[in-house]
Amino acid sequence: MGETRKFAFLVHPRDMADIKRPLPWTKNIPDHFINFISERLFGRMGFIHWSRFPVYDKVEGNIIFVSLTGKQMITLPRRYVQNRILDAVLFAQDKLKVDIVGLGAYTAPLTDAGEWLIKQNVKVKITHGDSYSVAMAHEGVLISAKHAKLELKNAKATVIGAYGLIGKPLCKLLAKECKALILIGRNILKLKKLKEEIEGSNNNFLITISTKLEDVSACDLIISSTSHPGALLQDFHLKKRAVIYDIAQPINATPEVIAKRPDVTRIDGCFVNIPNIDLKIDMGPPKGTTFSCLGETILQTLENDNSHHVGEIDLAHVETTREWGKKHKIQHADLTCFSQPLKALNELIPAACGAGNLISKSKGKMRNTKDSSRCNYSNCEGVWLIPAI
Repeated sequence: MGETRKFAFLVHPRDMADIKRPLPWTKNIPDHFINFISERLFGRMGFIHWSRFPVYDKVEGNIIFVSLTGKQMITLPRRYVQNRILDAVLFAQDKLKVDIVGLGAYTAPLTDAGEWLIKQNVKVKITHGDSYSVAMAHEGVLISAKHAKLELKNAKATVIGAYGLIGKPLCKLLAKECKALILIGRNILKLKKLKEEIEGSNNNFLITISTKLEDVSACDLIISSTSHPGALLQDFHLKKRAVIYDIAQPINATPEVIAKRPDVTRIDGCFVNIPNIDLKIDMGPPKGTTFSCLGETILQTLENDNSHHVGEIDLAHVETTREWGKKHKIQHADLTCFSQPLKALNELIPAACGAGNLISKSKGKMRNTKDSSRCNYSNCEGVWLIPAI
């Protein structure tokens, strides 16, 4: 037998609470001091080798925690942030001897969906993991619509962040499913171009474009795929009994909003099952599940795929990853809202999401997720904060 194949997956904290979770000794240190220190780290001091775990006794997985919050990632000089990410990639390559590095959260868009890393002549293969995110988002939307007894062929849907890395191919897939689709983003020229691409192969569907978020109010189904730093969707934006498939990180539909609109169903986007894989850390999703971008990194390593998968997403590769997932039983997880299972349509456990006092179980203890922007963790980028690719 040959050597065990290895991968590393890069994550970063969304906020200060995410820094303190893997580093409990920082609990009583003021946030501003941690920010001051973390912005001045470099080299090996700028990241943490957070977890090492086996995958089916065939592959070794590693999680590397880049010690910059989401806010720091997008406000610090771009080249500085890129170099911090590159340091983590080179550690994975030279010290951990991995074959593949997957990019989580802002590590993907801030490296141009991985293309910038390729230009630095790294030896490892790079994947942004979003091809499988598209596949799982597509399946998740269909599952969510069925759960809500929503006939897509008679429904109006929208994708917020339509021309983003995930949004663009997802729009092309959903255009075949929905009666009408609204593409929402900030750049009207990119929206027009995407509309033309979709209409070129789907002449029987109504495609419209908008730069106004308020236009979601006409939609039965809302797919949010942005990197907006917080609560983008408000209760007054939402149609009665709307379904929200929230891929975005931080989440775009918060517990406070859902508590005001109990008629609305919100679903965590792109969670996948990882049967018999223990990550040995709590990344946010329910135990036994993770984010689809990490799922793709696992699948690519299991499949001995030695190619880069960076930049714009190829729909053919989306289908390839879909088949990989079926083969290895890493597929869309049961529907959840704020990492809690859906008991029935519009009924959550516990009920009504608690408006900023959501209690969930984690490792046998009760966890208060009062900070609604921290309900889970993913790798999705769109058009509201970080320019789409």
